[in-house]
Amino acid sequence: MSLLFYNDAFQERVLRYVQPHVIFTGHLHRSLFIRKNLKFTEFTRAHPLNSNAERTIVNSFDIRDVHETFLEIMVPTCSYRMGERNIGYGYAVLDGDDLLYTVLWSVDRFSQLFLYLIFLVISFILLTMKLIFTCSIFATKKLQRLRITYTKMPKV
Repeated sequence: MSLLFYNDAFQERVLRYVQPHVIFTGHLHRSLFIRKNLKFTEFTRAHPLNSNAERTIVNSFDIRDVHETFLEIMVPTCSYRMGERNIGYGYAVLDGDDLLYTVLWSVDRFSQLFLYLIFLVISFILLTMKLIFTCSIFATKKLQRLRITYTKMPKV
């Protein structure tokens, strides 16, 4: 569950006690980030990370200012079973006081399944054509042997 998305007294006490530099969560199965200052009680807004238009961008976050300001990164799901179309793996690197984060997106499952279906149909057509061609050659050779045998029979 997200720690910053909901305004709660317990959540505020936990964050003040632990003082995390960055929080990684994954409950919403989407790539989002929240930067929140606990002094203000405004509505919390999650911002998309590495959405369709910016899938290859590496995001940089300054984590020096951790006193009263918290950063939460929601990592997308990496399982097809969660019902999300976009799945991927969150990838973070700590570089001094900077956190570099991006999502390594997986292939869209529906386009991949469609490609498998096309491959199966083409394979089935090619194998059927090979079978028909092989059978017709075998049948032609067998008929030719039968004709030759029939025509070469000695007369008695």
